[in-house]
Amino acid sequence: MTKYQRKEKVNLDVKRVILTVAWGVILFLMAGGSDSWAQSATLQTAQRPPYYVGVPLELQVVAEGFAEKPQPKLEFEQPKGASLNLTGVSPSVSSSIQIINGRMTQSRSVVFNYHLRFLAPKVGRYQVGPLLVAQGNSKKKIAAVSIDVTDVPTATNQRVRLLIPNENIYVGQRIPIRLEWWVEADGVENLMNQQASVPLFDRQEDFQFHDQEKETENTFSILLISGQKVFPATVRSDQFQGKSYMVWRVERVMVPLKAGDFDIQPASVNVDEGLRWQRDLFGRRTVTQSRKLRANSQAVRFKVLLLPAKHRPPSFAGAVGRGFVLEVSADRSVVQVGDPITLTLSLKGDAEVANASLPSMITDLPNTDFRLPEGKIAGEYADGEKRFEVVIRVLNDAVREIPPIAYSWFDPGLKAFQTTLSRPIALSVKGAQMISAQDVVRANPVTTTPTPAPTDKEAPLIYKQKRSTYILSGADLSINRDVHLLTRSYGSFLGSWWQQGLSYGLAVMLMFIASLIRRQADIDPEMTEKFKELKLQRDIISNTANVEELSDALRRMASVTQVISRQEYEFLLSECDALQYAPDGVEADRRSAPLSGDLRNRGLSLANEMLEAAK
Repeated sequence: MTKYQRKEKVNLDVKRVILTVAWGVILFLMAGGSDSWAQSATLQTAQRPPYYVGVPLELQVVAEGFAEKPQPKLEFEQPKGASLNLTGVSPSVSSSIQIINGRMTQSRSVVFNYHLRFLAPKVGRYQVGPLLVAQGNSKKKIAAVSIDVTDVPTATNQRVRLLIPNENIYVGQRIPIRLEWWVEADGVENLMNQQASVPLFDRQEDFQFHDQEKETENTFSILLISGQKVFPATVRSDQFQGKSYMVWRVERVMVPLKAGDFDIQPASVNVDEGLRWQRDLFGRRTVTQSRKLRANSQAVRFKVLLLPAKHRPPSFAGAVGRGFVLEVSADRSVVQVGDPITLTLSLKGDAEVANASLPSMITDLPNTDFRLPEGKIAGEYADGEKRFEVVIRVLNDAVREIPPIAYSWFDPGLKAFQTTLSRPIALSVKGAQMISAQDVVRANPVTTTPTPAPTDKEAPLIYKQKRSTYILSGADLSINRDVHLLTRSYGSFLGSWWQQGLSYGLAVMLMFIASLIRRQADIDPEMTEKFKELKLQRDIISNTANVEELSDALRRMASVTQVISRQEYEFLLSECDALQYAPDGVEADRRSAPLSGDLRNRGLSLANEMLEAAK
């Protein structure tokens, strides 16, 4: 092979390598970028121009070629001077199977439809976009578009009224408001696609709105910031300036949240008016040409006042309205000092009571006679009234009733505070003997009177034993060195080994008993006396035959230890009190009220629980 041939061969090999690498890069790019090449995103709308001020324009972004999961994100910025909101996403998945020459191929495609709502408040040209559809590293950009917005022609055969009372409006007051749409009767059948806009209803930071449920076949559509909402409406016929009108009315209740001067933009109703019609195969009219019309109300201005701080009663808790009524009931009327009483307070009125709160009752129920719970008391609203439950305790046996409880509110019509009082509730309060710790621990000291020694004539013969005495005179005190004498056992006492072992055993036993006695002495004497008192009262319950002793023993036990079953304890005491003060036993001795076996067993069960708790 010549030098030239070798050179040509090298060049040929280099070309082959270059072509191989180039084809590899192309195939890699095609494999990695096939998905991005197949992806697309477009901005569409089904509405034709012109586009109008205050009329929503429905836009749609159609994204194809993306994976089914995760759902791609649509990113965009708000157009200057207008609003663009995403109202929903509806993915569409389709699958297809093809069989050609015995070979089956299956494909699956996903289309994401993003629904947008564009709304312009003024006439002008607005730019929407650019928009971006992103899924992981895959992104598709949609170029910005321009939208020209014109004003809607004013309807001459329609009128809109937003009716708000503009006198004596206070914070917290329920204000009835009405929205009315008047249409000339001879042009109603040519109108369609009615849609209203009420800027007042979007002022959620300044007002609360309440709707009453009404059974009606007529509805009225209003566009809010939160979306389209359908309200129940009434329809009537009316006259204005010699013409007949059909009137749609929507009623709501507005509650101002803050004071100040408010300028409310006009409410408006947009509607399509059919100009040309044709009949379909079934004889129904269908529109072929229409135009958009608008009717506006007058702007509304009103002032909201703060509630006066002067002459505000202590029983005022922020209620505004008129005609409030407070009813109070108690779960028991025969009690002992310290027993709980559950009060149920029901508040009704012509105003909003669902958000009403309970004022402080310290003025009506002084702390010298009653113990009240601390903090605010929550209530429940049902069937047009709000109910509160309060647990109080009577502290004085001189109390004969639960006095009237006051509830105050501000009446905007009278521009003054009003107060209502509940009816008093009669009580029968029995004094309870409260046992303190000193009463339980200490006992009356035993006093003994010295008894004179009996004389020989009065007493029988008494055996007298003289104590033996030791006489040390003449004793031998010398030291004895005799080992046998010293180690000899005298007598038989402890002389054997088993006697000595027994004595050591007795000594150990005595030491053990002494330690037990010392440990027993270390126990708190108060706990010991308390336990003795509980056992005593438990024995009384076991042996008693009347109701009063049963209830008295339970109360004594509850005063020195914890009650485990508090609800059963209170319920049993209420039954005992009811038996003691039963009307048919007025003439009989109350202490002899019969005690049934069921009451005794329940009392023993409670007493055993309290004994176990005291251990």
